[in-house]
Amino acid sequence: MKNKKLIYIVVIVLVALVVGIFAKKDDIKLMMEQKEYKNNIKFLVNKKSWKDITSEEDGLYVLTSEDCPYCIRFSSSYEYIVSNIQKKVNVKSYLVEVDMDKDFKDKNYEKFYEKYGLETIPSMLLIKDGKYKVLPTELIDKTHQELNKQ
Repeated sequence: MKNKKLIYIVVIVLVALVVGIFAKKDDIKLMMEQKEYKNNIKFLVNKKSWKDITSEEDGLYVLTSEDCPYCIRFSSSYEYIVSNIQKKVNVKSYLVEVDMDKDFKDKNYEKFYEKYGLETIPSMLLIKDGKYKVLPTELIDKTHQELNKQ
């Protein structure tokens, strides 16, 4: 009887250890991905809040978040895409860091998205001479795939 209890205790402890190890591994992976994300967006030295974006100020606005798995995944392609757009259209680029927990619940954020026809993040919003264009997420994804084939 004592041996059965001991075996149950040992099994429970081992299961807890294994679960803890895998949880820690996921935490470490996420930390590494977020570090790489931050490194990938360093080139975006101009920062702006989505609340401050108006159609009167020209710019290429990169809406992204360190908590968004797609943003993290595609961030390695941001610089390439932005530099190619800036070769064609002379505008400043801006990092617009979105807080997914806070901003997604903000009614004004919803209105902002509707105003410009944005659908999700990551997104790139180009404003030039009072006109705006949203670069589709599919373009970011396609560019990312092409760059990673090489």
